[in-house]
Amino acid sequence: MLPISPLKRTDSEADQPEPAPRQRPHRASRAAGIMVAYVTIWPDGPPPWLSVKERDAAILDWLSARGVRALPCSRTIRRILNAE
Repeated sequence: MLPISPLKRTDSEADQPEPAPRQRPHRASRAAGIMVAYVTIWPDGPPPWLSVKERDAAILDWLSARGVRALPCSRTIRRILNAE
C-alpha cells in the first residue's frame, strides 16, 4: 500500500464541498452599532458646523456608554457612514 501524501485529497474528501470562508461576525454588529449611534444622536443629521473628529468622538462616547468594549477607529466610522 502506498502512503497518502497529506497534500493530496482522497476520494472521500473530494466528494465534500469546500467550506465557505469564515466571515468575521462582528463587522455587521459594529456597523449596526455605529448607525444606531448616528441616528440616535442626530435624528435629522449632524449639524453643518460639526467636524468629523467631533462626530467620531460623539459616536465613540455613545458606544462606550452602552458597554461596547471593542470601539471602532475613526476610519471604520468613516467607511460605514460613507457606505450608507
